[in-house]
Amino acid sequence: MNRKDRRAAKVKLARPALQDLSKALCLAAPWCIRKWWGDDLTPSAVMSFAAREVLRRHQYGGEPANAVLLIGNPQATLCVGDKRAGYDLVVRRSAGRAPSFEEWESATIFSGDAEGRHTVLHSYENTQQSFLDLTFGQVASATKGAIAAPPCFVAFGPINWHAATFGDVWLQYAPAPGPSPPAVDLENWRGLIEDLAMLVGVALGVQNNEQAFDEEMSNLLRGR
Repeated sequence: MNRKDRRAAKVKLARPALQDLSKALCLAAPWCIRKWWGDDLTPSAVMSFAAREVLRRHQYGGEPANAVLLIGNPQATLCVGDKRAGYDLVVRRSAGRAPSFEEWESATIFSGDAEGRHTVLHSYENTQQSFLDLTFGQVASATKGAIAAPPCFVAFGPINWHAATFGDVWLQYAPAPGPSPPAVDLENWRGLIEDLAMLVGVALGVQNNEQAFDEEMSNLLRGR
């Protein structure tokens, strides 16, 4: 049943919980990225602002924020975003045993949007909070597979800047200095927003079951 059919039938769909909506964005985003950018670097700011628009359609707030991501394993270390903010995070993590900036720079891989930016999305309502990085999967391509990463990173709860470990991979987010992320001209990305909103609806329709979502997407592609 599409949106027009629901209005005609006067069916009021339940508003999804923020956690469910965030998970649906994580399922939908990789498909949108493949369609709009293919193998090219996806701007994290564009994806964050597009996701904010989808959140607003479900009456949730969202705030894109400048961030730096440090992620590594025994094979490689990657800094996504502002280089100086990344090094400041290294210093804070090292308890006085940090390498010099030059030593760290020479041993680290760097990635991010133009001008060394990386944008994430905080979403919230009352006590519900989520943290979304919808271009997290670029970690794998930036390190040429040395660091395996899922397409998106999502976390829930009151912690604004997350640290985590996955097997031998560690990661840490931190705020990056500077003004707020530059506003994205959403009119130029209206098609992306509509694609993302539609696929979020598909994900919610299968209760964010990844296998069922992939099957639905395969059916949609075959029906083109």
